[in-house]
Amino acid sequence: MRKGVLIGAMIGFLVGILVQVQGSFATGMASRSLSQESVHFIAVSFWVTIFVASLFGIIGAFLGALLQDVMERR
Repeated sequence: MRKGVLIGAMIGFLVGILVQVQGSFATGMASRSLSQESVHFIAVSFWVTIFVASLFGIIGAFLGALLQDVMERR
């Protein structure tokens, strides 16, 4: 069961990062000059990216454990 959780979490985390990078929230980071507001924007977008990727990782870990449990019963 641990292998399914680990593989599911890694795949979910990578998918979450891919989904967040494709979104429109992180695209404005390169077009701003470095000021107090832009540092805040970059920090918020970074933490939102990590949060979304972590959520996808948790969901992926659950699905990986469920899939491995189903495969072991057969």
